[in-house]
Amino acid sequence: MQSVTHNFIGTAIIVAGLLFTAQSRANLITGNPLSDGWVDHGDSLAAGTFIRETASWNFDVFSAAFTLSAGNALVNGTTWKTGDQILGMGGVLNGAQPIIPRLVAKFGTTAATFKPSTTAAPDLPPATYNNNGTVSGNGTGSFSAAGNGGFMVTYGFQSDYPSYALDPASQNGAIITTAPGNLYYLTGGVQKQLSSGDFGKVIANFATNSTGALVTQNNQNGSPSSMPVLQTFEAFLNLSDLGRAGYTLMPSALGTGDMTLQFKTSSYTDAFVGEFNAPLTVGAVPEPGMLGLLGLGGVALLIVRRRQK
Repeated sequence: MQSVTHNFIGTAIIVAGLLFTAQSRANLITGNPLSDGWVDHGDSLAAGTFIRETASWNFDVFSAAFTLSAGNALVNGTTWKTGDQILGMGGVLNGAQPIIPRLVAKFGTTAATFKPSTTAAPDLPPATYNNNGTVSGNGTGSFSAAGNGGFMVTYGFQSDYPSYALDPASQNGAIITTAPGNLYYLTGGVQKQLSSGDFGKVIANFATNSTGALVTQNNQNGSPSSMPVLQTFEAFLNLSDLGRAGYTLMPSALGTGDMTLQFKTSSYTDAFVGEFNAPLTVGAVPEPGMLGLLGLGGVALLIVRRRQK
């Protein structure tokens, strides 16, 4: 009986450590979904992830679904509160790609009809793609596939979008609140631009040199001639705050999504995001408290085994 008790205690400590691990990952908000432990859905140009493109931007697309806990960098105490339910989409650029894109995160409901191509990016006009990236309806492009109640968070880093052009030099790695005019809601098949609400946030990380200055490269897409190098990004949608604002139809952790990098409106790459509620396991970095709990579990099991001998 004593052996069983010791085994139970050791196992309980390990389980507690694992639960703490999951919460620790949710607290990692850096703008890099890989290091923050988000779920990797694959390469934006690969079969099963690729939706459509007119510009072959290559990035791994990620998602997350978590509850805000005390100490989370997103908590502001007013609209983003401890206990709020959050959905996230993000990406890690593969290789140096000198773009300051418009980033568009389309969060779907459980009725979303986003669907990836069954082949890799063929570098052909979008109409030939075997996907559901462009569909009929009153929503713009693939947003109409988000389902009634879908939500779109948009943000940009270029002068082509002056109403929401963000500055990579001063806002590199910062948590940025998405202005209401850059939030869109799909209701009754009609896309509506919001005039109020603090529902979306974004973080983007650009490459810097040893002095902290932005690294730039020649832009092959035209003006401007030199552009910073985007490395990673994360977009967040606060479901709980949408509920407090009176929205009854909204995106779901069981829904799907479409993460788009876009330069102007005619140059884009769309990547498919499966269900958001997959466990946060990719690229997680253990925190000291978690390591301590796991260590205690290991010590407990070691004691149990010695006593059994």
